[in-house]
Amino acid sequence: MHRKIISFFTTFVFLSLITTTITRASDFETDAHVSYAINEDGMTVVKYDITVENTSEKALQKGYDLILSHSTPSDIVVTEDNKPITPELKGTDSETHIIIHFEKQINGEGNKKSFSIRFVTDSFVKKSGDIREVLIPKLLRPENFRVYDVVLTIPNSFGEEAYITPKAHTVSEEGSGKKYTFTKSDLLESGVQATFGKFQVYDLNLMYHLKNDSWKFTDSEIALPPDTALQKIYFDNLLPEAKSLSVDEDGNWIAHFSLWPKEEKDITFKGKALVFANPRRLLAPHVSSLLSNTKETQYWQTNDPEIQTLAQKLKTPEAIYRYVVSTLSYNYDRANPEFKRLGAVTALKEPTNATCMEFTDLFIALSRAAGIPTREVEGFAQSENPKVQPLSLYADVLHSWPEYWDSALETWLSVDPTWEKTTGGQDYFNTFDMKHVAFVIHGEDDTVPYPAGAYKGLSKTKKDVYVSISKLGSEDTPHTNLSYKRNNLIPFYSNAWTVTITNTSKVALYNQDIVLIEDQVPSTVSTLETLLPHQVKTLSFTTSVGLLGKNLSHRIIIQSGNTTMVLPQERLLVILLQLLAILIPFGMIGFIGWRIYLSRRVHL
Repeated sequence: MHRKIISFFTTFVFLSLITTTITRASDFETDAHVSYAINEDGMTVVKYDITVENTSEKALQKGYDLILSHSTPSDIVVTEDNKPITPELKGTDSETHIIIHFEKQINGEGNKKSFSIRFVTDSFVKKSGDIREVLIPKLLRPENFRVYDVVLTIPNSFGEEAYITPKAHTVSEEGSGKKYTFTKSDLLESGVQATFGKFQVYDLNLMYHLKNDSWKFTDSEIALPPDTALQKIYFDNLLPEAKSLSVDEDGNWIAHFSLWPKEEKDITFKGKALVFANPRRLLAPHVSSLLSNTKETQYWQTNDPEIQTLAQKLKTPEAIYRYVVSTLSYNYDRANPEFKRLGAVTALKEPTNATCMEFTDLFIALSRAAGIPTREVEGFAQSENPKVQPLSLYADVLHSWPEYWDSALETWLSVDPTWEKTTGGQDYFNTFDMKHVAFVIHGEDDTVPYPAGAYKGLSKTKKDVYVSISKLGSEDTPHTNLSYKRNNLIPFYSNAWTVTITNTSKVALYNQDIVLIEDQVPSTVSTLETLLPHQVKTLSFTTSVGLLGKNLSHRIIIQSGNTTMVLPQERLLVILLQLLAILIPFGMIGFIGWRIYLSRRVHL
């Protein structure tokens, strides 16, 4: 299974004293004020203003070594007591040392020395499509500092803040940007991680391979990427077209196909996924669906005694999440297309043998045992991990992560215990990135429907999943087409209608009201909970006519969103048809009576 470990999130900064052999770190107090000023191009001007105070008569400090991990500084300027000095530079593939040798050592209790280090780097900002990620390095050994604060300045051109962790001590406007300040207490656990931008856009090019091995006609189906609380799908095309489209209990988009005996069918889906920074309310699940998301399944063994004991102890989603992260370890050797899923109970027994499936299965089993509706999302995760990424060159290795129902927010919240483990502590419970694209949701069942990449047909290694960062372009305007059919041939007291609604836009429509307007009086005929792109639905209803068109409305309109359609009333035709329908029987009776009368006269 797919996992992620990005060097971008493992940077750190370490300031080291260069002292004599008799000196201890506790013989000095260090105050550091650090600023990161980022420009619109992502270049960062970094400045360290440092003051060192000697607290011992015997201690001597000869210099300082600033160690930067995974950062390439340029334009380095160092000053000592406001005088420029030339630093010594040393570097490796992963570290850069900026070494300062003081002209005068700091000796004598109470003596101080101030110096500054300024440099420029492009290592702290990463642009990815429509989002920008910012990492301020983690400080190693914060106990060596009496004062340590950070000021981060972000230009307004970066867009809205999607999330930032830890929470800034203060936030203020700064000219054409925003200033975030952090104190030492804010930075004890990690560096600053922030993402700016409302959403990320991905191009999706997915292939599915179906095969009918029987000698009978059969129906088959595939799961297309669905809308979720964090994702909106733009549906460009599906070739060949599906016989029909539907939505299952978990919200999966299902495309149905008919296959001839022994037929093989290759299907291509093209579209875009718009992945949001923050969850939105989509459709509230039915109570029965939430209840089904607490039941036991093959891999989510909620009734196992150990699972039950742990669930009663942990109780909350966050406590369960922290337990899973701290208990399981990722086994990189199992991240391949031929993995065998272990399930929650085995994950507990073999905690060092986990992939993303085991992290997810254990979280779901414990949460469901605690009565928390939980389900699995399986899909694509944008990764820069060289250990996993080459797999995508010849096969499709997907990622899975759990989500739980938050009744207060009335939405599903995604978390990723696997990535918190493999990134060395980046918080994926309170914040979630825009690098996860959902292909399927597993709630009712822990295995089906299968995601894109699993419909291999005869080929087991062919790559079928292509996902790349893209641009949204012009947004599609939701639109429906309406058509009608009048079912009764001779209308008497009512007209029977069948209306067909087709979603001709690229996005799904939700809670779409079908409104009947009779003589400017509206009434809702039906509400379509979900209408997928290219999906066709029909509904039937009647309108009153009355004898000789007495109840016939002057104007009847059907409305769906911004689309309207006028139903023809044809009052004169209706009256004529009703008159004919009335007169014909009487005429026939009269004709029969006349024939009987004539036949009797002949016999007389």
